[in-house]
Amino acid sequence: MLEARAGGREGLTPLELEDLLYPDQEEARAFGALRELVFALRRQFGPGVIERRGALYILGRSVISDLEVFLANPHPKLWRGPYLDGLGTDAVLWARVYRLGLEAAQRAAPLEAARLLSWLLLEEPYDREGLALLLRKLGANGFSSSAQRTYLQARARFLEVGLVLPASLEEFLTET
Repeated sequence: MLEARAGGREGLTPLELEDLLYPDQEEARAFGALRELVFALRRQFGPGVIERRGALYILGRSVISDLEVFLANPHPKLWRGPYLDGLGTDAVLWARVYRLGLEAAQRAAPLEAARLLSWLLLEEPYDREGLALLLRKLGANGFSSSAQRTYLQARARFLEVGLVLPASLEEFLTET
């Protein structure tokens, strides 16, 4: 529901939620499990946490997320960790978040940018642009040995999937 709201959708149908939450259950059981989950969440966090609007379940207006705060003001200090803790499913929204993260890192001080880029590259480990930006930010802050170590790790990771990076960090940065 958070991804739906952050992506500009009003909410999710019960069937969409059932498919996401209970993909291996038959429809009737999944519907019952969804109703129980909504009831338990409302009991624990208040009736406004999940609302119904017609046929849709929507995340309540009282729920504030770090994702939405970051989208409204993409500042590196607002990035708190993995994108939706690995539960994200909206590729278009993730692409937007990632692009905003890279833009925020370009404007940030080297250490703050390196922290953000390290998180982003956990999600997109084969992004050459993000890797180059991280390496430049580390180098700009005097962490040349960290940049070298990070590059060697990335080079090995890329090679595991058949992608070849230049032999040296300097060649890679010149190339990108």
